[in-house]
Amino acid sequence: MPKSKRNKVVALTKVKKRGRDSKEAIVENVQNSLEEYPNAFVLSFDMMRAGPFKELAHSMKSDSKFFLGKNKVV
Repeated sequence: MPKSKRNKVVALTKVKKRGRDSKEAIVENVQNSLEEYPNAFVLSFDMMRAGPFKELAHSMKSDSKFFLGKNKVV
């Protein structure tokens, strides 16, 4: 990869926000999953690292689906 494209710092003012459409898509996916799966759980955690979460998600993969998002959206 050329040096000009490596580790460019992008100002937050130039980053596009997700907007309402993506939030509505998350809500729609959650509602569709509620019809598909028999149980629903809401989890709250602080300082969760990727490793333990991956293990949890992998162990419950056959009959569960995880959505990560803010409580206001979900």
